[in-house]
Amino acid sequence: MALATYSDLTSALAGWVDRSDLTSRIPDFVSICEARVNRKLRIREMQAEADVSLVAGTRTAALPSDFAEVRRLYINSSPIKRLDYVTPEEYWDRYLGTNTGKPIAFSIEGSNLVFGPTPDAAYTAKLLYYRQLPALSSSAHGVFVSNPDLYLYGSLVAAEPFLKNDKRFGLWKAQWDEAMMELEAQTSRAQGSMRIRDDSNPY
Repeated sequence: MALATYSDLTSALAGWVDRSDLTSRIPDFVSICEARVNRKLRIREMQAEADVSLVAGTRTAALPSDFAEVRRLYINSSPIKRLDYVTPEEYWDRYLGTNTGKPIAFSIEGSNLVFGPTPDAAYTAKLLYYRQLPALSSSAHGVFVSNPDLYLYGSLVAAEPFLKNDKRFGLWKAQWDEAMMELEAQTSRAQGSMRIRDDSNPY
C-alpha cells in the first residue's frame, strides 16, 4: 500500500507488527520516531527562514516556535555580516556590561536569541534555521511523503521494547540508520553543488 498519510502509516505498522495487542501503542511508536527524526535529522527540507526584529536596548528576541537549530544568522544591513555564535557562558563573560552597539555575536538561552552587544538601534536579523517537523497526525509533510521508509522503520524500531527477541529488529534498525544517512548525504551533496556554482555568495 502507498504511504502518503498518517493513517496509511499506522495501518502499515499494524500489519508489520502483526500483534493485535499493540494496536493502541502504534501512535506512540510514530510519536517516538518523529521525536528522534526532529532531534537527529538535519536536511534541506527542514530549513526555514525568519526575520528577527531587534529592539534598541533589548538584548533578547524570541526564536520561532518550531525552532530546532541555527544554520546561520546575520544582521540585514550594509555591510551584511554574519553573527558569530558564542556559548551562553561566553556571552555573559563578554557582554555582561551595559555597552550597546551593532550586534556581532549571539547565543541561545531557553526560547530566545540573545545578542551582543545589546542593540543600539532597531535592526532586522535574518535567521536560517532547522525547524521541527509538524506531527504527522496533523497533516502529512514533504519529508514523510518523500521518505516513508524513514518513518516506517523508525516506528518499528520504537516498537522494539514490546517485541523482545524479534529477529526482524536488526533489519529494521539497519534500514532506519541507512535512511537517515542517505538523507543527510543527499543534503550534503546538494549544498556542496550550490557552493560550487556560487562562490561569490558568502552566506
